[in-house]
Amino acid sequence: MDNNSSSPQLIIPTIPASDCPKGSLVEALNYIFQTYLGQAVINIPGLGDVTPAEIAALQDADIGLQVQIEAIKGSARKGTAALAAGDQNIVITFSSAMPSADYDIHVELIDTSTGATTTSGWGVMTGTKSTNGVTLRFYDIPATITSFAYSVRQIL
Repeated sequence: MDNNSSSPQLIIPTIPASDCPKGSLVEALNYIFQTYLGQAVINIPGLGDVTPAEIAALQDADIGLQVQIEAIKGSARKGTAALAAGDQNIVITFSSAMPSADYDIHVELIDTSTGATTTSGWGVMTGTKSTNGVTLRFYDIPATITSFAYSVRQIL
């Protein structure tokens, strides 16, 4: 039988005609189940193609991924800070260290006015990104922007 092109099967030994138990139907079925179904084999196409070494490698890969996921869980920090009008540097110190300095930073400027337009912006100061924090440079901040919210997320 070509195992890779067939459907999954339950292969049960043939019950010989001479093996006909006596008694009630329940007793006969119990005898057949215990004698022959215990010898049944489940044939799953392609299953024999996976070696024990491949299964172990998949398990190791899965464990490695689980370790990485656990390391990343909780690897996000967020907060808010005040801003003044003009240009300034703001040092953000994380409540606990990030696993590495490989993280994304998102900043949302909080504007207290309605309909205001501005050309203000922000950036990361070169060389300041570490596992413990980062220094952000804000520029052209109008008086209507009084604070910002930030979030930091570990890069996978």
